[in-house]
Amino acid sequence: MGDLLRPGRRRRSGVTTSGRLFRVSPSSNITAKALPYGPFFPTHGTISMSAKRIDGKAKAEQLAESITEQTAALLADHGIKPGLAVVIIGEDPASQVYVRNKKRRAEACGFHSVQHTIAEDTSQDDVLELIETLNNDDAIHGILVQLPLPGHLDEQTITQAISPSKDVDGFHFVNIGKLTAGLRPLHARGLHPDDRR
Repeated sequence: MGDLLRPGRRRRSGVTTSGRLFRVSPSSNITAKALPYGPFFPTHGTISMSAKRIDGKAKAEQLAESITEQTAALLADHGIKPGLAVVIIGEDPASQVYVRNKKRRAEACGFHSVQHTIAEDTSQDDVLELIETLNNDDAIHGILVQLPLPGHLDEQTITQAISPSKDVDGFHFVNIGKLTAGLRPLHARGLHPDDRR
């Protein structure tokens, strides 16, 4: 099966394409017919885009303020305080700073925040046991395992052990599938009583 030769690329045969896409056989001979190739045009209306500078710090503060208000309302109206558990394995300095900042921000927003720091040589079975305990803890609504993991631990096995409804990162296959299908991932549900049906 031949490959596709895009405009401006040359083959040993000396053929240059211009504005069309050609199928080229392994022997570098152009086969059959040219396929249309050109600029993309939107099918509905036009798209006009201009650069817009975003103040990331201001946006982050606005988001934090909104989350804090929603957290307070959730507690006042339904007696629910969002619980976040972060699991960090080992002493990677960058990960330690990142996790510390997550914990600080979660607490500032009114969350129940728990950090589990465990030794780098902890066995995979022990990590999975901790995740299972957190999965079954009603005070914990979200679980985050800080990556990267030490080399002896299997990232996929550990991320898939987190309940999809508590998967903060959205790495569980169920959540990836829902997101790909345009559905709301499970980890975005479950805190509000209306979502528990």
